[in-house]
Amino acid sequence: MQVLHLESSYLCHLSCPQCIPAVLRHSLKDPPYHMTVPMLDGLLKQLRNDGVESIRLVHFEGRGDPLVNSRLPDLIESSRRYFPRSLIGVTTHCSYPYMPWVVRSELDMLRASIDGATPETYLKYRVGGSFERAIEFLRKLRDDRIQVRSALRVEWKYILFEWNDGDSEMQRAVELAKELQVHLTFMRTHTPGRSLRFSTDGKLRQWVRRFAPGSAVEQTFQLRSSGKAGVMNVSVNRVPSPSNV
Repeated sequence: MQVLHLESSYLCHLSCPQCIPAVLRHSLKDPPYHMTVPMLDGLLKQLRNDGVESIRLVHFEGRGDPLVNSRLPDLIESSRRYFPRSLIGVTTHCSYPYMPWVVRSELDMLRASIDGATPETYLKYRVGGSFERAIEFLRKLRDDRIQVRSALRVEWKYILFEWNDGDSEMQRAVELAKELQVHLTFMRTHTPGRSLRFSTDGKLRQWVRRFAPGSAVEQTFQLRSSGKAGVMNVSVNRVPSPSNV
C-alpha cells in the first residue's frame, strides 16, 4: 500500500472557510470524535491479515486536526509496531502550546499548515488560530530537535491566496523558514481567494527559483493530477538553486 490516511480526530478549534466551522462539529456528528488505539489496532491488524505487508506512508490528517487527540502518540506508536518500515507523518495547523512528545515519538515528518507570514494575513484563512502560537510551536520544536538531535523532518505548508502572495510576505516566510529550520512549500489551491498571481506551477517555480531556491512547489489535492505522487511529495517538487538549474 502506498498511502494510508488516518483521521485521528474529527475536532478542530479553527474555522477555516473551506472546512467545518468549529461551532458545528459536535452537532454534525455523534461521538466518538477521536480515534482510539483499539480502533487503530483493529484496522492495522486487518490490513496485515488481508495481505498488506508494507505501507509507504501512514499519514494522520483530515477534517479534524490530529493533535486534538491526546492519544496521537500512542496511535503513532501502534502504526510503527504494525508497519515498522513505514514513513509516519502528521499534518497540523500547529496553533497549540508546544507538545514535547512530538520530537520524542516515532514520528518521521510533521507538516505545519500556516498560510501567511504575518498575523493579519494568516487569520484570513486560519480563522480562530494564532500565527504567533503556531510560529512559537515551530520555534520550540526547532530547539527541542537540536537538543535531542532528532531526525524529524518539519515542513511548512504555505497555501497561496490573493492576500498572502506578495513578494514581501513570501520573502518573510522564506526568512522565517530559515530561522525555524523547516522546509518551506508554497502551494497553489483551487479554492475561492486563490492566488491569481501564481495561476500555474511554472509562474510559481520561476518566483521560487529567483527568491527562494530550495523551497518546494506543490498543489492542494484537488489540483494535483492523478499522475503525480501522493501527499508529502515535496522531494520531487523542490525547486533547485540557480547554480543547479
